Amino acid sequence: MNIESKILSLYHEDDYRDDDYQRWNGSIAAQPFTDWKQVLSTKDESQVNELLAHHHEDPVLSCTYDHEWNTTRWWYGSNLVINQTSDTDVVVEIGPGSHATVAGHVLQSKYSTVKCYILCDLVSPLLLAYYNLSKDHDVHYVTPGDNLETLITQHKCILLPHHLSNKLYTLSGAVYYNSYSFSEMSEDEIHHYMDIIMTTRSRLLSENYMTGNGACHLCGVKYRALNSYLPKQLNILARFKPPTPTNVGSEVIIAQS
Repeated sequence: MNIESKILSLYHEDDYRDDDYQRWNGSIAAQPFTDWKQVLSTKDESQVNELLAHHHEDPVLSCTYDHEWNTTRWWYGSNLVINQTSDTDVVVEIGPGSHATVAGHVLQSKYSTVKCYILCDLVSPLLLAYYNLSKDHDVHYVTPGDNLETLITQHKCILLPHHLSNKLYTLSGAVYYNSYSFSEMSEDEIHHYMDIIMTTRSRLLSENYMTGNGACHLCGVKYRALNSYLPKQLNILARFKPPTPTNVGSEVIIAQS
């Protein structure tokens, strides 16, 4: 089965494929992602192939947002993950975006020893990430019947749809990485992931808007300040200024549950 057929199969076999319209403050309602979902709905491989061939040129589908500092931010994020993990660690990146650039850097780096890298995102961007990462890596896209603990022993890179994120409760002591997508989520979604992190006694690497009530410097969407959503039992080990220019309120933290 070619990659276009596989993506179409994964999309149309997923009963919750349109759940993303109600998630993460409706960010999937942006026109480029609406176009991507429309192409997927046609079941036409040629249309899927055409969009995949050019999606990197779109600032939204490529997650660049035409922002000049994104390349630096992605390299910093990958180095942060590499420096905070060992060969026994499973990394879970929440909201990696369609290009999954940080994951790609970590998986390709000769300095990375992570046991497995899991990407958890909404279906639409996750399928684009699946396309991009499958070019160079052994990837597996999770379906409802899969056992996540078993998959970790079989694959270096796993893609987990957001609506199956409860499977993360089976992982103990993982390392969670998030860059600005917490700021886009609803309150329920933020609390859900914080509960997973705390319940599984995991570590959090985060670059997000911690204070304020403005708009994200990347996508222009009004953000939710993360500070008030951090559980009191979460131990913040370190705080840093972001590596690239942002709006006021952004911060990098390393925390342990």
